[in-house]
Amino acid sequence: MQRDYKRGFLYAASFLLYAIVYTFINMAIDWWFVTLSVRAVMIVLAPLLVWVLFHVAYAKRKTSKELPRAMWINMIIIGVLITGFSITKIGINEHNSHFDYNRWVSEQDNRQQMIDDFLDHQELIGLTQAEVIDLLGKPNERSEQTFIYYMGYSVIDIVMLVITFEEGRAVKHAIEIS
Repeated sequence: MQRDYKRGFLYAASFLLYAIVYTFINMAIDWWFVTLSVRAVMIVLAPLLVWVLFHVAYAKRKTSKELPRAMWINMIIIGVLITGFSITKIGINEHNSHFDYNRWVSEQDNRQQMIDDFLDHQELIGLTQAEVIDLLGKPNERSEQTFIYYMGYSVIDIVMLVITFEEGRAVKHAIEIS
């Protein structure tokens, strides 16, 4: 009986640690807006593999009884669900990171997610003000020499795309926080 109690406690403690690790992984996915990559998937899968290997190693000890089949099934189901949730979040981030004009115009607070993709695929330098408006819509603030597009918040500061014009053409762009 003592051994069953110890095994149950060990299983519960390892699950709690596993859940805490995945909580931090999911917070990191949100905080750093992690997108789909081999590295991201490996980081998400690593705790599941460690958790399962820990229980396999524990079950193979001579002094331990084999884990009941139901416990293995529960562990696999819980592990796949939690890991699947994290990978789904990464997939959603990947989808949201692609520039889409309609989302850019309608979801101002989510522009930070799209700006890297936009700048990777579109050169702003040399474009006229009208061409920039065609690509990004009306700026939130505008002067003769500057367009400002709000892109959401970084903790408490506003993140903006600032495009500077000289003689009617874009000469510089920067992401600024104020």
